[in-house]
Amino acid sequence: MVSIFILVFAGFALVKFGIAQWRAIWITTANQPLSESLQLTAGIDGARVGATDFSTLINLCNELSPDLKKEEPLAEGSVGLLPGG
Repeated sequence: MVSIFILVFAGFALVKFGIAQWRAIWITTANQPLSESLQLTAGIDGARVGATDFSTLINLCNELSPDLKKEEPLAEGSVGLLPGG
């Protein structure tokens, strides 16, 4: 009985740590400034980057790497993470 409690507690702690780590990574990434060359290329004011600039950045990404552009993210039951999958 004690071993099951330890296993459940360890699993819960692992999941909680994983969620906290995932949040920390996203917060750290979100706080990174855009490079000056990206701002100039996309035509975005670095001091006022907002949700309206998302479509501009996506269009720039599609222009620079057209092979990554897909018509449907999860086409025909594929996971979308593996090529041809």
